[in-house]
Amino acid sequence: MARLIAIADTHCGFDRIQAVIAIERAVDPDTCAVLHAGDMGIYDRGSPGRLTARELALIERHGDPIELSFAFLAGETRLALPMVGIPGNHEDFHLVRAFEAGTLELPGLRLLAPGDCEELALGSRTVRVMGLGRIAPGARRGPRHFDEAALELAGSRGEELGPDILLLHDAPSLQVQGQRRRFGDRALTHLVERVQPGLVLAGHMHIEYRAEVAGVPVVGLGYGLVGRYAVVDEELRVDFCDVHGRPPTTRAVFALRPCAGRERGRASGVGDCLASGVGDCPFSLFETARSGSRAGSSRSASDRRRSSRDRGRDRGRDRGR
Repeated sequence: MARLIAIADTHCGFDRIQAVIAIERAVDPDTCAVLHAGDMGIYDRGSPGRLTARELALIERHGDPIELSFAFLAGETRLALPMVGIPGNHEDFHLVRAFEAGTLELPGLRLLAPGDCEELALGSRTVRVMGLGRIAPGARRGPRHFDEAALELAGSRGEELGPDILLLHDAPSLQVQGQRRRFGDRALTHLVERVQPGLVLAGHMHIEYRAEVAGVPVVGLGYGLVGRYAVVDEELRVDFCDVHGRPPTTRAVFALRPCAGRERGRASGVGDCLASGVGDCPFSLFETARSGSRAGSSRSASDRRRSSRDRGRDRGRDRGR
């Protein structure tokens, strides 16, 4: 049965992607393409002069093999399968914008802009793949964050085209079972509800998980740089894999749902709760970014508490890098 490789957060590890391809093609020669859910490491030899000092420090601290990205972007190395992906939050966004605009092309790589759709032949069927890269905005906004226009374009085109697979770097609003740990954003929950894809593949958090949002399976891909990945078959069933044969460390997570009695999408800075009604309500980072932009003298105590909590969440968004 034909399969797709799904991977995320390889952080310049193009050799790791190539190793995964070799493993899976040995198992199934019909393995036909790679889906990448962001943070692949889109850097060329000019990137060090464009990246912030913080980004350069992160690359050095984590030992990301950026020279492999230089070679890949220069066309000096090629993957054995075509790759369809989205940007994460650790890329050179000068290059990302060029890919998205179509002014930069690389054979074998399709970087999806919001609203783009790629059709892949998967065995006896054709699979439509769409995506929304980057992460949700927090108190600060920049090139690594998607904006409302990108979100709306992804939603409207998704409704029109009906993708089988939706790639996200950030996740819908989720909570790890048995923990207070929450991640993702309600705006992406609403996107999944609106588009109703057959499957969502997400990255960013470096953990493997399975969840369901509005009846749609949401699968979190593990840390690709250390060899975690997944395979997707013709029925869109997902199996976790590892280049070293280690068992998956799948986390049980819950989807966070809009609180009863609250107006969905209201820009109040307050939002979701567990479907069971348990726990404090997290919120959409879009909404807190808007509410946090008001003048400090006119903000209520609850607004200030939300703004402080939002800043903490924004700093915490790099937990998965």
